[in-house]
Amino acid sequence: MGDIAETLEPRRGSLAPTLIFSIVIAFQFLSRWLESLKKKKGSKSAMEIQLRGEINQLLKEASSFSQPSTFAQAAKLRRVAAAKEKELANWKVLSWKGGGILNDNVMVIKSVFSV
Repeated sequence: MGDIAETLEPRRGSLAPTLIFSIVIAFQFLSRWLESLKKKKGSKSAMEIQLRGEINQLLKEASSFSQPSTFAQAAKLRRVAAAKEKELANWKVLSWKGGGILNDNVMVIKSVFSV
């Protein structure tokens, strides 16, 4: 009879699993929020917008040359556009490395919580 009474009593569990789960979820949301801030910051750069515009303009000009006699001009414009794309990629890498406090915080948080 004593066993039945023990099973009917509510069990008191530890709050540790709930607390750990809550902390993990909070850090996940924080990480995603910081990533979204980073993306918003990077997409509004005047340098990036200018380079993308130049690349699109060069590709439009290259596509307008459709005659065999203008093939060399089109190829040259495509090479210039490819060089601009590399410049844009390098600029993004450099801006990420020296991006300031926000990027430093993201890197610190990721390094601390990556196992």
